[in-house]
Amino acid sequence: MKFIFILIIFIWSVSNLSAQNDLFVLNPMQEIQTFGMESQVANNLDNNSDRNIIFLKLGFLDPWIGLGYERIIIPNLGLETSISLLGASLGPKLYFPAFSSGKIVFHTGVIHAWGFGGLKAYVPMGFDAISSGGFIFSLNLGPQFWYENTNEVLFCMSLRLGKSF
Repeated sequence: MKFIFILIIFIWSVSNLSAQNDLFVLNPMQEIQTFGMESQVANNLDNNSDRNIIFLKLGFLDPWIGLGYERIIIPNLGLETSISLLGASLGPKLYFPAFSSGKIVFHTGVIHAWGFGGLKAYVPMGFDAISSGGFIFSLNLGPQFWYENTNEVLFCMSLRLGKSF
């Protein structure tokens, strides 16, 4: 429970900092106000480059082995979904710094999953290594909470291999 409280405080403080610096955009089609290296990333995303990711996901969470798709909505926010024979998952991911080819970026999010063990939420914290050719290696760790049993927490990991286009 302490972890969830700390995560909520972290996300709240990052969103307040973004709002104070005019980095928060409600409409992703509007011009994104950024500065420095982030402005180049925003311009690249406006040209529809590297906004889509297809990946193979392996891990100790549902779906254990599956195929997935992620759409980068704005440079720091993506929406991920994956499916396998035993389950499916869906959720947002935040990237720091902004998602861009040729970089290593850190991410967190809240992935909601349905699978063999029922409904659960996974809070991944990890990194994505993105080659200039668009190949992606991603590794994350984090707690997984069951909706039915609030007393059980399992620490999981996930590995993604994919391609952005």
